[in-house]
Amino acid sequence: MNKNIIKFNTLAVMLVLSLALITPVYAAQSVKAQQNKSENSSSTNTNSDNTSSNKGGNSATFNDNSQGVKTQTQNAVENLGTEIKNKIQEAVQKTKQEREEFSEKLYGNKEQTKAKIAESKNKFEESLSVVTDEAKKTSAEKIFDSIQSLNATLTDQLSQKIDQIENVLISIESRITKGEEMGLDVSEASDLVSEAENAISKARESILVQSEKVYEVTVTDEDTLKTEMTTMRDSFKADISAVREEIKVAHEAVTEIATTLSQIVGIDDDSIATEETEDSVE
Repeated sequence: MNKNIIKFNTLAVMLVLSLALITPVYAAQSVKAQQNKSENSSSTNTNSDNTSSNKGGNSATFNDNSQGVKTQTQNAVENLGTEIKNKIQEAVQKTKQEREEFSEKLYGNKEQTKAKIAESKNKFEESLSVVTDEAKKTSAEKIFDSIQSLNATLTDQLSQKIDQIENVLISIESRITKGEEMGLDVSEASDLVSEAENAISKARESILVQSEKVYEVTVTDEDTLKTEMTTMRDSFKADISAVREEIKVAHEAVTEIATTLSQIVGIDDDSIATEETEDSVE
């Protein structure tokens, strides 16, 4: 029994010694594991903060870039609209000046023509002395006066007509300018503009020439009075028809441009604001 007690005591002492040796090692391992866990957690939090920070920075950068592009686009559109507006205004001012010069010439011609008409009428009345029929004399005088008056009236009306045609051309030119700035191919329509401008100038020139005309007739015999008055009237009709033909040519030239322009896709896109601009000359 004593031997058994001694053996048990020996085992107990050995167990105590083993526990004494194991506990510090386990404790050290536990502390190290806790430190590693803490470090990993701290590293994770740091990485998370960095990721969050980077994400926020990238988002801010994207928003800034997006806003910058939007602002640049708006500025480009505004500048484009201003350029178009300036070009249109320049064209309008040029046309206005040319039209004023034409009006002054037309007015001057008419003033000079009035004196010529008065002189021509005196000669005509003198030549009527060979006519004995007073009714024929009165009729002939009325025809003479009406032709001179009608010539002045029609040249005014035809002048207004060519102004209307030119107003349409100015409007078309503004659309061509907008189309060019938008990057559309408007070259075909643009090439036709000079042709229309020349036709308008030619029509105006014919109006000026017509405004200077005085229709005269010298009666040599009572029997030929009717024939002579008919000849004068027919001459006037032919001259006015020639002027109208010039205006028709100008009208057709402008119509051709409008038709050509209408076939261009996107030409009527009003996405570019140009502010309110008068496209015609009154």
